[in-house]
Amino acid sequence: MKHTKTLERKVELPDLETFGAYRLGLTNNEIKEYLTLCYNIVTKKKRKECPEKVIKQFNDIAGSNTVAVGPNGESLLYRTDVERFSRKLFLGEETYFD
Repeated sequence: MKHTKTLERKVELPDLETFGAYRLGLTNNEIKEYLTLCYNIVTKKKRKECPEKVIKQFNDIAGSNTVAVGPNGESLLYRTDVERFSRKLFLGEETYFD
């Protein structure tokens, strides 16, 4: 997915505060659901699942990060990190470590 600096319309990604089952972060499946919503907004498509290449790009941006552990032992990527990485992927916004 190529980003341009001349994006004329302001794109708003879905609110992460109300997304997912856990307060601390999102599970891998919830991240895929969130990425699908973002992808559909940015591309104006109606896909049921985010393309694997987009998920791979998200994972490449995320690298290795500290995660929270959910009550059933699942890894939860912190909401702030999901938001930062999604904004970099879909909107081309730099994060504080770039």
